[in-house]
Amino acid sequence: MNLNEERNYQKLMDTLDALNLSEENRKLAEEYFSQGNEARNLARVRLQDFSRLSEEERKKSVGYVEHLRKRGKKEELAHYVRFAAAVGGSTAGYVLLQYGWSLADIGEYLLPEQAAAIYAERIVWSPNALYWRNIKELSKEAAKDLKTICRAMELCCHQYNNAKVLLAAVYLHENKHTHGSKNPFKELFGKKIFPNDSEEGKVVEFLEKNLTDSLPAVF
Repeated sequence: MNLNEERNYQKLMDTLDALNLSEENRKLAEEYFSQGNEARNLARVRLQDFSRLSEEERKKSVGYVEHLRKRGKKEELAHYVRFAAAVGGSTAGYVLLQYGWSLADIGEYLLPEQAAAIYAERIVWSPNALYWRNIKELSKEAAKDLKTICRAMELCCHQYNNAKVLLAAVYLHENKHTHGSKNPFKELFGKKIFPNDSEEGKVVEFLEKNLTDSLPAVF
């Protein structure tokens, strides 16, 4: 390893330190970045809420992403983005993006469900992002494949489930087009139009539970 490679490796290690990875995820990270076996290692990581990191820790990771991007190190960038997205799920945007909600710089390295989850997370926590045109982008993804939105919901790991609620709403909004005039929102707490064990039923069940769990705070 030459001096330049050693510096880049140390920069990566410092960035991984800033992510405050669990012991298991840190071990998998070292295997992933040193040995490869990308699919195998990424499938074994456990979701962590990166929104809990300090501003300084987030900036460390975002700075590393910018460092790679500006130097045209696409392979290293893809490697890091895929790892951060696998661990951070919907909260990966906190350590990959500095401003706004556009995924233009990292989108090509993400799975569709990862992009949808990160995008939803950015929308619900950005005061200037909660506009219909941004939500329509999620609706377009749902229209292509509703299962992508379901998988995105599974990647939501923020301590508050705002992003998951948004994804569920988008899912049901698009889903109603495949069920004629039926509106799933009108069926909450009423007669079930979807079996509980169906994909749609699980989404409705999540929204019902989220609403009932929130009632104490309302009162």
